[in-house]
Amino acid sequence: MEELKKDDDLKRIREKSVLKRAIHKDSCNEVIDLALKIPDIHVLVLGPESCLRVLYFRAFRKELLDRFYMLNVTNIDLITNSHMESLKSALESIVLDSNYTSKGIIVYISCSDIVMGTDFTSGIQYIEEKYKVPVKIFQRGPLSKRRMLPKERLSNIFAEILEFHNKSSNDLNKRAVNILGEERISKDSSLYKIINKSGYDKINDFCNLNDFEDFMKFFRSNINIVTHKFGINLAKNLEKKYNIPYCFIPQKYILDDLKINYLKLSEFLAVKDDFENIEKGFKKYLMSIPEDIFHKRLAVGLKDNSLEIAISLLQCGFDVRAVFIENISMEQFEKIKSFENTNEIKIYTNSFLKEKNNNEFKHIEIAIGEYAINKCPNAKPVNYKESYDISFENIKNLIGDLI
Repeated sequence: MEELKKDDDLKRIREKSVLKRAIHKDSCNEVIDLALKIPDIHVLVLGPESCLRVLYFRAFRKELLDRFYMLNVTNIDLITNSHMESLKSALESIVLDSNYTSKGIIVYISCSDIVMGTDFTSGIQYIEEKYKVPVKIFQRGPLSKRRMLPKERLSNIFAEILEFHNKSSNDLNKRAVNILGEERISKDSSLYKIINKSGYDKINDFCNLNDFEDFMKFFRSNINIVTHKFGINLAKNLEKKYNIPYCFIPQKYILDDLKINYLKLSEFLAVKDDFENIEKGFKKYLMSIPEDIFHKRLAVGLKDNSLEIAISLLQCGFDVRAVFIENISMEQFEKIKSFENTNEIKIYTNSFLKEKNNNEFKHIEIAIGEYAINKCPNAKPVNYKESYDISFENIKNLIGDLI
């Protein structure tokens, strides 16, 4: 009976019904979102059903299910290694389902296959040789190697896919800039303005690709601007193979850090620094804000950058009383020193966020971010959405929400 069931499973794979789409359950893992940023790249998640239920709902939220597949692996499959045939059939179905337009398949494997030491070589070689489609294995879960962040490993895979399809590096567009980050950047942003000022006539944004050919333009460009750690490995590969230099300009909020970033990018692009005028404009903006807003008691609690945003608001003259963060890294610990001379500010970490008692924060008047809103029921809620910018625009947008 078990053998018959397995035959039925293989038949369903070929009919594509076993290539399960994303299950409607949220996940904090954002890697799947990045994996599907590139058009014509497909993702196959391989693992036990218990893992599949938890992982990668982001594909559903981002409406990318047409390139996202899931394949259940049972305990018997793992013990007998019989899921290799299922994998081969699933990969072939993805290629056929895409009408041969797939430019690469990323296979996410779970801890089960890592523990068993499963060898995927035969299935990968079969697809790559028959269909000329690169297949890359991405290990996930707590047992995967942690020598680099998952997003950085994914960046390496993108570089390998780019190299697989590259036939010639001679067709260079020396007036083009690549932006390597995690979110689409507005064409009205300070980053775009300073790039345009430098004379580059083409900007390739990793998060704004229309087709795979747009991705192929990355090795034909002149420089790379990296806005998130995720893009560093890809930039390093492009520098090593095609001599394309890169500059890392991460998102910053603290005023001194903004200045350092702006000067660094200006030097990299060989444009005149005008940060002094920009800073004067921002100070003029602060002077136009109603005085009573500066006396409102604030709490800051976002998924990312809570400390940086709180410090920036303090530097602007606002009354920050509480900061909520999930965990404290060594880098964040250094930033906490900024609060040493301010006795009224308290910092709360992940363990406190789980407690139900919110009476301590009845005095907070404005709560910024989900964590702060949950803890400060009497405060005005501000659902601030972060976006990348190298100037004061993010802080100005946030202050605008406070008013």
